Amino acid sequence: IEAALAWSREQAERGANVYFTPAAFRDRGSRRRKHNVRSLRDLFVDIDTLETKKEPVLDQRLDPAQAAVRYEAAMAEYRTIYPTRSAALETLGEVVAALDLPDPWIVSSGGGLHVHWALNEDLELHDWLPLANRLRDRLVEAGLRFDAALTVNPTCLLRPPGTKNHKPSLPKPRMVQVMNTEAPEPVPV
Repeated sequence: IEAALAWSREQAERGANVYFTPAAFRDRGSRRRKHNVRSLRDLFVDIDTLETKKEPVLDQRLDPAQAAVRYEAAMAEYRTIYPTRSAALETLGEVVAALDLPDPWIVSSGGGLHVHWALNEDLELHDWLPLANRLRDRLVEAGLRFDAALTVNPTCLLRPPGTKNHKPSLPKPRMVQVMNTEAPEPVPV
């Protein structure tokens, strides 16, 4: 793990966006596909903020009716994003407390938040997916605004702490860093 972290930091210093997937794969040489997932030891949530998003614009290259539909869909999504990381953190804290969830790891992803509940053992995909679905459903019902599809995607990509977010929408690269002052206990399964 230390070698992977060192490589990630080196790539980030060179200006690369670095990602990881929380899944362990059966065949490491194959593509990142659901059918190749061996196990996971993490439940996760991605919360976006307007700090890295630009307001959608009408695409003048499209048919006007099609452009309007796409614009309205993009604006609907844009309006659901937290204005700041502070607002997202406040709501996350309220939801975690209201649902009596264990304390998560919280990572500032450079503009939003990656929230992780580390598990105390590896779970095969067929055991992990019901837990991820249940977490997603409970968070949606509690009103947390997040990328619900990513929470149940075992092959998603997240940013590792210690790297930088080099999104073009940022005025300058931002550090990806753990925000917790104490390490939360792994969640027993």
